[in-house]
Amino acid sequence: MRFVTFIKEMEDQPDDEYLQAFLDWFRKQEKLHLSSDPRILGIAYSHRLDEKQTRGFQIAFMMYFFEEKNQLPRDIKTDKKAFLDAINAIVYIQQREGNHSSQEIMYFDGGID
Repeated sequence: MRFVTFIKEMEDQPDDEYLQAFLDWFRKQEKLHLSSDPRILGIAYSHRLDEKQTRGFQIAFMMYFFEEKNQLPRDIKTDKKAFLDAINAIVYIQQREGNHSSQEIMYFDGGID
């Protein structure tokens, strides 16, 4: 299952303001990338997401990681550190571009077993 399909099938998440902000943004987009690689999507979406949506993007990928049929690239599907680096790449890009300078890098210590 591609990331785009995973998100399209996800129900609203009113208990998670970050994830809901990303879902709301995602559903308004006319054209979406078909990649399931968070590094590619991070580059594509870095200038379009605010801080709350960015955190939601990362949370969505954490959930996608546990989707049995995810189509994550092999190098991050089997290496948890590489996966975390990949979902944090969007924040590094935003900080480098001068966007969201106060955004913190997300660490999911113990979140992936």
